[in-house]
Amino acid sequence: MEYDKNITGAPVGTQNFNKNSKNKIGGLKYSDPSDAYANERQLYLSFYHLASKREVNFKAFVENYSENFNSNWNYEPVFGRADELATFMNTKRTLNVSWKVPAATLEEAQSNLQKTNLLAKFMYPAYEVSNQANTIAKPPLMRIAFANLIRNAAAGPSPSAMEAGLLGAVGSLSITPSFGEEGFFDPDSATIYPKLLTISIDFTVLHEHDVGWMAGSAEGDDVTTSFGFDSPELENYPYTELSPRLESKKPISQDATFEEDPNTPEGSQVDEDINDQGRLEREAAAQRQLDQAYHESQAYSN
Repeated sequence: MEYDKNITGAPVGTQNFNKNSKNKIGGLKYSDPSDAYANERQLYLSFYHLASKREVNFKAFVENYSENFNSNWNYEPVFGRADELATFMNTKRTLNVSWKVPAATLEEAQSNLQKTNLLAKFMYPAYEVSNQANTIAKPPLMRIAFANLIRNAAAGPSPSAMEAGLLGAVGSLSITPSFGEEGFFDPDSATIYPKLLTISIDFTVLHEHDVGWMAGSAEGDDVTTSFGFDSPELENYPYTELSPRLESKKPISQDATFEEDPNTPEGSQVDEDINDQGRLEREAAAQRQLDQAYHESQAYSN
């Protein structure tokens, strides 16, 4: 994989926040630590509008994130029966995300407002003929992506919503500029740029793959058709796992028998377990460093 030399560890073509920034504070060039964190780790909220084929991205200062899986049933009362007959209809998946959009400089505040404007425009459809509301060509469907938590479980590892975003309909979009202690920039007459925006969305997921189980797919059953959660692409639905992981070990039957492989060196399994443990410890240490950098970036932004 190629890498952009201007960003440590960021693949070519991926999001690069404030790459060409001319931000200055006190006459000195200013570099926000949150930019480096988002660029290097490619951790950002990505939105893609299918009607306009445009994408907008925000640094992931996520404040709240929740998902709901609601099963809908049709209940029919039956005479003489204590319980109603329940007929399953469907399962609806919705999510809510709210995040903060801080600005350390005037330039970043202007950029934040432009991106927020574009996100608001994503709430509108595309028309075939101007000034005719009955000629809607495409509804305002969006794709959303955020790390391995919000994404199409059957897509690849790209952080871009256009390439790997979860398809759905945004029911509401809320944008709240802060007029509290954070304040705003006022470079010109009758013009202000908030230093902090809070954005939230309600999103109803429209799955593009089969979700459910194949009848008779219990462990040990002979299932010849790969369907839904039995298929490899949905193994990690709904939260995908993009980094290499240890394979889960299936329970061993008491009746199972084993034959030793004469080509397997003695103690190789022990060495493998030790290497796995060392890798997990290194990953944990790296994650602690990233968490510390993230908290520092929030402190700078506030």
